[in-house]
Amino acid sequence: MTTKKRILVTGSSGYIGSRFCKYVLQNKHYSLVTISRKFHNDLPANQYLIKKYTDIEPSFFEDVDCVVHSAGYAHDLSDEKHGDKYFDINLEFTKLVFEMAKNAMVKKFIFLSSVKVNQSVNQYSIKENDSFPPTNIYGISKLAAENFLLSKAKETNTIVTIIRPSLVYGPEVKGNLFRMLSAIKKGFFPPLPNIESCKSMVHIDDLVKAIDFCIVKSSTNNNIYHITDGQNYSAQEIYHYLLRSLNMKVPNWHIPKFLFFIFPKTTKIRRLVDKIFGYDCFCSSKIRKLGFFPKKTLEHFNETDY
Repeated sequence: MTTKKRILVTGSSGYIGSRFCKYVLQNKHYSLVTISRKFHNDLPANQYLIKKYTDIEPSFFEDVDCVVHSAGYAHDLSDEKHGDKYFDINLEFTKLVFEMAKNAMVKKFIFLSSVKVNQSVNQYSIKENDSFPPTNIYGISKLAAENFLLSKAKETNTIVTIIRPSLVYGPEVKGNLFRMLSAIKKGFFPPLPNIESCKSMVHIDDLVKAIDFCIVKSSTNNNIYHITDGQNYSAQEIYHYLLRSLNMKVPNWHIPKFLFFIFPKTTKIRRLVDKIFGYDCFCSSKIRKLGFFPKKTLEHFNETDY
């Protein structure tokens, strides 16, 4: 009987981590170990709960074949007040997890980074080897973690694969898309105009399958991959798809663009608008060339395979 690969998932109570664990449990093709700050009844018994990132121990990594490091801090990209938290969790915790994985002879380390390690460039689809240094603290902390891992991969036998998801959507979505959905549902988010804009996105189901793909495929070793659904969405298209996901009708009118910018930059609606207007496009052809093809687009927002 073939022994199942033992996968350790950090951040298993987060949106991506919890969905990946659920996917694994449904398919039953790995043995799971999890590290998080919350206990989950639907996860296996070998859950390690920590109050702070320094609580992890070498024993957590015994007999682990692969680490999926999805733990991170990504609340509000404009939040400079919690700069230490971004670096503590996104960089220092990553360093600690990797060192323990390396010392335990873990074969593979998959890091959930972000496309935000590059700042947006108008009318250009950013590739993995492009370098447009980030200006927000979240992107800076994630890029620092990537650089650490790539440098260590050259010195150790632990293989590193870096996954950069674009904006993630799907059932139980979190973050700014959740805020936008809530605002639309309450009638606080007015109809968007048809303006030139572009956003890369990916369904949570396809993202977790991409993680699985990178675990299995040796061709992904010591590489970086953007994960998108292959579509580019305008701000208005995103708004319309979110309406449909709520079973709400698309209005036949819209607010002129300039009116959105009368809101002060400190307001929630202005921050949401700033994030969906403009360009934020990324090329994911690199992983497609290896044979990974997403199945869902934004019209499948509420659908899930598990």
